[in-house]
Amino acid sequence: MKNIITFVFLLISFPAIAHTTEEIIKLKAANDALVLRVAELLEENKNLKEFAKKALISQSQGKKIRSGCDPQKLREVLVTSDGRYQVAEKWMKENQKECNKEELTYISRNIQSWSGYGMSKVIRLINYYIDNR
Repeated sequence: MKNIITFVFLLISFPAIAHTTEEIIKLKAANDALVLRVAELLEENKNLKEFAKKALISQSQGKKIRSGCDPQKLREVLVTSDGRYQVAEKWMKENQKECNKEELTYISRNIQSWSGYGMSKVIRLINYYIDNR
């Protein structure tokens, strides 16, 4: 009789143990997601601090303060360098996350006039970025 009671108790408690394990797995997944979000926020905070520092320096020098994408900076890079597509492609890959759709469209329409070389590869890359906004 004692063995039967023990057996019944084990059968009843097993789902509770499994349920607890599922809850632990869910809690660990939620914790992992929160850890990733905190890391993203720390990175964003670092970037904001860097921008604020640059903005203060620019402001003290009387320069224009600009956040994010600056199509004229790409134009300057192309005009002052050899102007090949590799220069524009590198700049786009480094700066495209800061550009909104309108800025990317502006670059796509005007980049060919900023260089004496063909920019079809870069325009194709920019259009890809536009499509994914």
